[in-house]
Amino acid sequence: MDKEMSRRDMLRLGSIAGVSVIGGGLTGAAFAAPAQGMDSMWPWPLSKKINLAKAANLAYQNYYVKGCMYASFTGVVARVADDLGSPYSNFPFEMMHYGAGGGELWGSLCGTLNGGLAALAIFVSDTGLRREMANQLMTWYEQTLQPVWDPKTPLRPVPAKLPKSKANSPLCHVSISRWVQKSGYDPFSPERADRCGRLAGSVAEFVARQINEALIKGHLQDRKQISKAADDCLGCHGKGPAGLNEPDILSRMNCTPCHDTEVDRKIFPHPEIK
Repeated sequence: MDKEMSRRDMLRLGSIAGVSVIGGGLTGAAFAAPAQGMDSMWPWPLSKKINLAKAANLAYQNYYVKGCMYASFTGVVARVADDLGSPYSNFPFEMMHYGAGGGELWGSLCGTLNGGLAALAIFVSDTGLRREMANQLMTWYEQTLQPVWDPKTPLRPVPAKLPKSKANSPLCHVSISRWVQKSGYDPFSPERADRCGRLAGSVAEFVARQINEALIKGHLQDRKQISKAADDCLGCHGKGPAGLNEPDILSRMNCTPCHDTEVDRKIFPHPEIK
């Protein structure tokens, strides 16, 4: 038998029969649905408010299952999937484990934010609205004393109330380092772990509130979408050739935790900012 023909036949048969992929989750039929005139699985429909308290608590609990990204994502999405049933309930939630520790322990984008952004993408198909919501989420995370949510009963033998800190960054290693500096706890302590679990609950609660506002109430609350520090920097660096011949910088995050103003000005010419 021609091996190349066999592969084509398998792909053709898979699209017709709905051969399952991703561990029995999404199916070939689901991917082929639009071509067959069936409704797409995306965005997921939402007919009632997401319970904020349940979202936060589930996220906190699931932090101890598969980490921060899995936690914030499932806190928002899992109960909705249960209500919708198959095929939504067959979504491979475990894949979100990759975001733990800032992306497979690389300390980059905080996993709670990564999961929150993924949850927004599940429900919000309008790119402009979704990015507005993402801007709100990221800026709120940067500029707020975190975590804002605390469990009634911690899942580990730690204080019911833990210190809070402002990350001034969406990066995992910066966020944790600032909290460790503020709290005095060891970065590998149970207290730090529970802090991140509470942070997952905080993000899940915030994202669930945004989704309720935008999709159920029909009006997203007006919130800050960029920090003043980032806005000041982008006043020049976001203009491309019109701004000191700098290339466009595709970023909205606070620049100052990594770019020291005095040091940078010695290397690159900066105008006086009054």
